[in-house]
Amino acid sequence: FLEFTEAVLPGIQEPLLASDKRLVFCAAVDRNGYLPTHNSRYSKALTGNREKDLAGNRTKRFFNSPVELTAARNTEGVLVQVYHRDTGEKMWDISAPVTVQGRNWGAFRIGYTM
Repeated sequence: FLEFTEAVLPGIQEPLLASDKRLVFCAAVDRNGYLPTHNSRYSKALTGNREKDLAGNRTKRFFNSPVELTAARNTEGVLVQVYHRDTGEKMWDISAPVTVQGRNWGAFRIGYTM
């Protein structure tokens, strides 16, 4: 699974992220809020400094706040929510369901500056 996401998702996520300076992140999460492959800017090596790592290493983590799980489990189409990120930023969370072989897998989430 990780081999697939590491090979496929950067080719989708990185160009999208680079297309608009107002985008904070764009990433796919499964129904449990697990983010297997984040944007390269959030996939830095761990340093041991909690504050630095919280901002710089956000890949292969579960994002399970109420907003994050609502996005991950939504099956009704595009969802827009106010997102208070654990780094202190406030932004729009825009998400859409991802379906794999007829089953809801999770969502594609975009963080957009307010």
